[in-house]
Amino acid sequence: MLAVEACRALVGAPEHIRLTYDADGGVSRGTLESVLKMIHEPGARRRAGQLEPARAGGDAHSVRVGAHDIAAVRNPWRAELVTVHDSCGAPNIDTFAAFPASARALMALPRFTGSRVGQWLVDRIIASSPVGPNTEELDAGATYLSAVATNQAGGKVAKQITGPEAYRFTTLTALACAKAAVESNATGVRPPSDLVSYEQLIALPGVEVVD
Repeated sequence: MLAVEACRALVGAPEHIRLTYDADGGVSRGTLESVLKMIHEPGARRRAGQLEPARAGGDAHSVRVGAHDIAAVRNPWRAELVTVHDSCGAPNIDTFAAFPASARALMALPRFTGSRVGQWLVDRIIASSPVGPNTEELDAGATYLSAVATNQAGGKVAKQITGPEAYRFTTLTALACAKAAVESNATGVRPPSDLVSYEQLIALPGVEVVD
């Protein structure tokens, strides 16, 4: 939704979109399993309209969202590589996120993390982690999102928002999409921006525009 708004404000067709994510708060065991079990495997980036392999942890960059500085690395497993391409048509898309130093270290050792010993260590890390964030972490958490769209002439539009803790933000947006799908009798596979507009996104509780 944020990327669609950045493209809408851009003069001309978008050539490249860069999405960056960060979140304060606890991490669930399910999230750790999703990320750490596949951390040795390549994900993707989009180039010239096609998905091509890309390793996690590379191409570091920083961006400031409000008063919050994000030190991000490539997160090549984001579904936005598909949904944003469908919504905006940009041929080149990169997805980034902030990760703790321990996760970045594992990203730099794909041969080890993909080995039997590496997977055993990953399993131990997951098993010893909390099931999910506690109430204090949910209340204190925050989400930071940045979408930057550029055109062939070098024009650029950045859209940035902050939101509530990531799991709560996910719940809010999922419910908004589900409600819109029911009310509009939507069928088939749709990207979120087909159902919920940018204006509806920034009206969700705890969401603030910072650009």
